[in-house]
Amino acid sequence: MNRLLPIKAKTFIPPFCPNPNCSHHQKPRQQNWWNHLKPYSTKTFGEVPRFYCRTCRKTFSTQTFKLDYYCKKVIDYSLLHHLSSESVSVRALSRLLKVSRGCIINRSQRLGRQCLALHSLLRRWIGGGEAVAIDGFQSFDVSQYFPNNLTLSVTHESLYVLEATHCTLRRSGRMTEKQKEKRKKLEERFTYERGALVRSFREVLDQLAEEYPLREGQPLIIITDEKKEYERALRSHLLFREQGDTRRIIHIKVSSKAKRNRSNLLFPCNYFDREIRKD
Repeated sequence: MNRLLPIKAKTFIPPFCPNPNCSHHQKPRQQNWWNHLKPYSTKTFGEVPRFYCRTCRKTFSTQTFKLDYYCKKVIDYSLLHHLSSESVSVRALSRLLKVSRGCIINRSQRLGRQCLALHSLLRRWIGGGEAVAIDGFQSFDVSQYFPNNLTLSVTHESLYVLEATHCTLRRSGRMTEKQKEKRKKLEERFTYERGALVRSFREVLDQLAEEYPLREGQPLIIITDEKKEYERALRSHLLFREQGDTRRIIHIKVSSKAKRNRSNLLFPCNYFDREIRKD
């Protein structure tokens, strides 16, 4: 998140060497591992300070550690984030910010990677002790002949997304004879994963077992809908089978026909379903 903040050139200290093969890449081992080089001038950012690593001789500048690295146009990321969350289209954003659609897509991807990185960093501060709601978000890959399921696990009070897994399912439900024929032809070239939904749910449980902390004397409450695949995966998982005095599991099942309001125990997942659909 610090990389989104303005960098003061005069007081800037390189946080690490950008060369992934350098010993100072992850965390510098010495305080004087870098040195100054002659700055260069740009039309977009003005005078840009340059540095080099004394160990690997890699050269870099303040721009290397900024979100606008290698950009020729600066835009307002706060405005981009706000308007994107309000479902403003790429074309409308390009007109408003007076840049190309490709520029909007590029900056959205940069901002998205920063958000993913921040989300990952926040994992270490998960307090635990909350109930976890797990449910699937249904969409499709490529076309409606390849429906998918994104299994989301969300903490019940803080609404923090712990994990999201993906699986592709076989199209079902009502279809015309023409649609059935097309599905049959597609299935001649594509093999569906057996037990995909169970595997997707099991990966969510793996993450809970490895990373989600529990408070002493408090059980882990898992809330799902009434899918038989979820119950089967949970009962066969080590998280459920290896319960003891210090770790207990409580499984609460909620009907998918229940009203999707705040009183619904699956509200955290339903809320993110709406946010994903909206955006």
